[in-house]
Amino acid sequence: MAIVNGYPPACAARLLVILLFSLALASCSDPAKENATRLRLANFLWGTDQVQVLLYRGEKQEKEVRLSYGSLSKYHSLEPGRYRLRVVTGKQAILEKTFGLGTRESYTLFIAGISTGPQKLNRQTLDNKLHTLVEGSATRTDNGYLPQVLLVNDFFVKEKHKGQFRVINLMPGATHLEGKLIKGDSKEFSSTLKYFHSSHTKPVPTGELQLELLFSGSPLRVIREPVTIRQQVLNSFFIIPRKGHYLTSPMIVNGITEDFP
Repeated sequence: MAIVNGYPPACAARLLVILLFSLALASCSDPAKENATRLRLANFLWGTDQVQVLLYRGEKQEKEVRLSYGSLSKYHSLEPGRYRLRVVTGKQAILEKTFGLGTRESYTLFIAGISTGPQKLNRQTLDNKLHTLVEGSATRTDNGYLPQVLLVNDFFVKEKHKGQFRVINLMPGATHLEGKLIKGDSKEFSSTLKYFHSSHTKPVPTGELQLELLFSGSPLRVIREPVTIRQQVLNSFFIIPRKGHYLTSPMIVNGITEDFP
């Protein structure tokens, strides 16, 4: 009787069938993973050292993330659907709201505004309902500079040899900024940036460019810094107050969104 790799022919055939079946199962995609959405979180709430962000789906806690001021997390994979957000500083909850996530979308959710102390913020937020959470970037609740949450969709269209660019003004007190993206002598982007709003996404050249911000109607430059634009990704730049400085002393936080694999 012939022996194949130490096994009789019948055994070898069965092993081959099992191996092929296992490979077929491995190649089958997981519907949950196929439909998963992505969410990253950021703490841009001026006056905080750290916030704790809790995400619930129904009664189940899905995520707990601690974010120092100025930090932007990696993307977390989540099932699409309704979620409840709870933001805590110290032992005090300052924001709580529900929101929805679509299928195979990428989102950034950030907390911004001014923290003046957990007790006061909690009382104002809960009693006067001065908190807000919006899906997209068109609808806002006017509540001055108290803590707010904004959920923005990180959708973009890839273009060959271009990077997608947007900038978000999160500097309390700077109700309007003029934003410019410059490469050499060419102005690649120019827009008025309202507080707590994002610019439109625009394709721009890749490589090192200069991001310049000015107060609207004034020649006074707030900041001009080199930024790197990566190709075929969404390059988001969040303008926030620098920790330990004045509210009008900005720092730039860069976030990259790649296409779904």
